[in-house]
Amino acid sequence: MTVDTAGLSPFTTAVSKLLPDIDARSADRYWLSITRETQVATAPVLGMLLVRDRFDMRSAIQAGRAWQRLHLAATVEGLAARPLNQPVECIDRDAMLGRADGFGPAISRFAETSGWEPTFMFRLGVAERAASPSPRRALEEMLRT
Repeated sequence: MTVDTAGLSPFTTAVSKLLPDIDARSADRYWLSITRETQVATAPVLGMLLVRDRFDMRSAIQAGRAWQRLHLAATVEGLAARPLNQPVECIDRDAMLGRADGFGPAISRFAETSGWEPTFMFRLGVAERAASPSPRRALEEMLRT
């Protein structure tokens, strides 16, 4: 993600580009604060894609395709959608580091369904301003011959 596509005001975006990069701990605190106090607090819809086993490759691909279709359909209707998948990623990170799962139980309360687990989370609503396009590589850079 770049500063241009972070959903910041034009002023904050410009200032962010002029200032030196902040350390990882400060960036994490800032991300958590803006996610909790602005992005989640103002999103009229928070959604989850659930699967039986999020480590099953077929399920992962199907969930990714479902997200792509949902995101495209929302865009056609003039809605803004954005992944909010860090909580799911934190479940995996805690497992990888051998730590207690601090996110799974909280997420499960929202799902209210047994036998299913979240694989993708997102927010959906009406944007206050148009997002800048994400940088893209030229097709020629991506093709292998």
